[in-house]
Parts: sequence; C-alpha cells; structure tokens
Amino acid sequence: MAILALKWDFAKHQYKPYTIPDEWHCPLVSDDMDEPINCASCGKEMTFGEGYTSRSIHTPSGFGYFVCEDCMEKEWQDRQAEREEE
Repeated sequence: MAILALKWDFAKHQYKPYTIPDEWHCPLVSDDMDEPINCASCGKEMTFGEGYTSRSIHTPSGFGYFVCEDCMEKEWQDRQAEREEE
C-alpha cells in the first residue's frame, strides 16, 4: 500500500496530499545509517545517513521524511522564492 503523506506548498502556505509509491523504502527512523532507502521526493536510492529531513514532505503528524541532497536544495530554493515574494 502506498504511503499517504502531506507536502507543504510554500507558495500557498498549505499542505496538499502526497503519495509515496509502494516500491520506495522511506522509513522515518533507523538505527543503521547504512540502510538503503529512497528519497521521498524523487525516489533516488541512497543510505539513511545520506538523507536530509524534508522541509515539505511530512507525515500527517508533522514528521519529515528523508530526501536526497538535490531535492533538499530544491526545497530551499522553493522556500527562498516564497520569502522573496512576501
């Protein structure tokens, strides 16, 4: 079953439903920093220790999923763009 999550829309200041595909492994916690996981945004394979806590993809209770460096950079750019528009 796909993981139902929420994705923050920086421009609209609200969450939108977001689905993480079944075939992606996206744990919230791990005691093994070498555990293979997928980026919750693009699906790229990485290790748990290489991931960054997403600023936009969260559980319904607000915990961030892990994303790769490229997707984290995109989130920062989206956030900066939103701040510049304010």
